[in-house]
Amino acid sequence: MEDNIKFSKHKEVLRIGYERYCNLDALEVPFTDAIPSDFDGIMGVPITFLDRYDPDQFEIIANRGRPR
Repeated sequence: MEDNIKFSKHKEVLRIGYERYCNLDALEVPFTDAIPSDFDGIMGVPITFLDRYDPDQFEIIANRGRPR
């Protein structure tokens, strides 16, 4: 993860690194190309991640939308 932060092309990731959610033990990943290769926990990723989703590499565990 340190290399992802150090060599990121996104100012948000370079400046503050990866933020964590306050109500869930998960990492906030603001861009699909900023997904850390060595993180083995839960990540919140952008919806555009679904275009690149590989079921052999990632597992979608939940889609928790707001109740209506």
